[in-house]
Amino acid sequence: MNTHKHTLPPAEECNLSTAAIAKRWSCSAMTVKRRIKSGELRAQKNGRLVRVALSEVIRYELESTI
Repeated sequence: MNTHKHTLPPAEECNLSTAAIAKRWSCSAMTVKRRIKSGELRAQKNGRLVRVALSEVIRYELESTI
């Protein structure tokens, strides 16, 4: 019997790359980067690494048309 419980972290703790968001939205990573640069989509940068919280992606999807 498997006693391990598999749970996902809360959405605000899951971070997506621009490539993962582009795949989700069927667009280019450059389009996602433009939305980050314009301020439409909030992201965290750590050096060259850019990540967007899943909760932010969902907020953007609900508030705009992709």
